[in-house]
Amino acid sequence: MDILGLFREPTMESVNKINDNGSNAVAFILVFIFILLFLSAGHFVLVVLMRRDVRSLYRIKGSTGRDCLVVFCCHDCATCQMYQEVRLRNEDEASSNSSDMDRD
Repeated sequence: MDILGLFREPTMESVNKINDNGSNAVAFILVFIFILLFLSAGHFVLVVLMRRDVRSLYRIKGSTGRDCLVVFCCHDCATCQMYQEVRLRNEDEASSNSSDMDRD
């Protein structure tokens, strides 16, 4: 390969090769982004549904709209909040059960 070959004007054949390879890459990237968005949306819905179930189980005031907003703004905060709530409620329930057993 000569050095001057790098600076020549591209031929139609070389441009077509670039376009063919580029369109495949773009299609792959678009499919990849679509899959990521689909998985993210599915995960978002699951977390909102879990928050709704935790609220109904422990009779916590709130709404599905507020759950959506919290999960959208800070997914990690919403997950931590659910974990803490379930953990504390289960600890309270376990301690009340053990004190009932001590009385018997």
